[in-house]
Amino acid sequence: MDSDKFFGDMYDLVDVIKDTDRSFVALVYDKNAKRLCVMKERNPQSLSLYKILREQDNPNVPKIFRLFESDGKLIVVEEHIDGQTLSELAEYRPEILTEKFIGNIFMQICDALVPLHKVDVIHRDLTPSNIMLTKENVVKLIDFGIARIFKADSSNDTEFLGTRGYAAPEQLGVFELGQTDERTDIFILGTTIKNLLGKDYRGRLAKILNRCTDLNPAARYQSVPDLIDAINRANKLHMLKRIGLTAATVCAIFLTTQFVNFKSAVDEMPPEKISSPPANRETTLPKSDDEENFSSDIAPPKGDLNSDVTNSLIDFTKNLPSDADNFELPDINVTPAPVQNRPSQSQRQTQPQLQSRPVEFAERPKLSLYLNGKLNPNRSEHSTAGEILISDDYTLWQRNDKGDYLFPANWTARLHIENFTAKDLLNPTVTVSFAREKISFDIPTVKSGQTFDVDIPVAGHAALKSNSHGKFSIHLKPSSGEKIPLLVRDLEVAK
Repeated sequence: MDSDKFFGDMYDLVDVIKDTDRSFVALVYDKNAKRLCVMKERNPQSLSLYKILREQDNPNVPKIFRLFESDGKLIVVEEHIDGQTLSELAEYRPEILTEKFIGNIFMQICDALVPLHKVDVIHRDLTPSNIMLTKENVVKLIDFGIARIFKADSSNDTEFLGTRGYAAPEQLGVFELGQTDERTDIFILGTTIKNLLGKDYRGRLAKILNRCTDLNPAARYQSVPDLIDAINRANKLHMLKRIGLTAATVCAIFLTTQFVNFKSAVDEMPPEKISSPPANRETTLPKSDDEENFSSDIAPPKGDLNSDVTNSLIDFTKNLPSDADNFELPDINVTPAPVQNRPSQSQRQTQPQLQSRPVEFAERPKLSLYLNGKLNPNRSEHSTAGEILISDDYTLWQRNDKGDYLFPANWTARLHIENFTAKDLLNPTVTVSFAREKISFDIPTVKSGQTFDVDIPVAGHAALKSNSHGKFSIHLKPSSGEKIPLLVRDLEVAK
């Protein structure tokens, strides 16, 4: 791709994400709209597909800003998603991938596929690397590079494409199963969720995932709405089991409180009334008022407590929520029976009152640098200056005509901004200094109390000079205010 034709007055090239014979993907900055975008090179035959995506108002799909053709190639400019892919989360934050968390992702992807399938768009590559999650935990489906439009009059696909380990059998042209359709997306999605949950997973979604990944398309769920219904039923069944356990706990609490009340009454009776009966006489204890009215037939306890418990559970189960992990049990009035000889209100010790503290603001925003997905450590507790350790294998890096060592193409950097000051950072400019050059670009306003992440392009820039000395620094300068540095003064080479 000839980048000079596209990076002129409208766009600045920020970083090249992918550059192969078949694909070109770059991070660019739109000067007019003042935003980061992703520019992709696609086959012109995909124009109709991307026109459909542009017309869709789907919150789970990146917005298409511009489509144009050049030199026989289709150029797509779309929304830049600030987040992490599921493959990155699985590698760097596996502890958050619980059944509840993954179940929420599962439902969001299903919701995203419904409007796509209605217009016959089949993604065909719903792998963890093509599913992103924003900081607000919103799912975004990216990379429609091998997506296609379903054609009812076709017997099979013109091209058999897919990711090894995730592709459905019909994507590979085996078994003569016909062309790919929405059941293909269901197979790939089921495989992705299975891999995230682990091979030993036996939870409430296990049977659903097994049906999703059946080799025969006719045995899978025939549509995403059918899959959504199955997930909702599994969630409701799981929730009813939890309600049953909770109801048993409530009954146990009730019976325990009644037993405590009866035992307390007996313990407090005068000794003469519970003395041992004479020999050879039938034992007769004086009856309390409650015992006089007690029926010989065993019946459930009567009164407000029983009706409150029963009515609350009945009303709650009439309208069951679909998500078993996001429900609240009804308020049930389980009041223990009164216990004698409790201290009076005046005898109880007064609890200290918590005093609210005024909000404390930081002196300046906190900047953190993440290299290759990991936090770059600071030099000290009160310093924002860190050090990048570069191992001896830097000698294998590519070098420019001056002999400088260049950051590898697979290196990533991300600046994390935490603004917990009392002022907004108005339209800040980020300046990155390398060994021999600087780059600058604007980012949106970061309001007080907010955080913001921005990708820093490092790939291809000079990291170390020919004498193995380097420099790397980042400065954040709002339109009003002093410059805020995140200094990495020297690139240290590990020996």
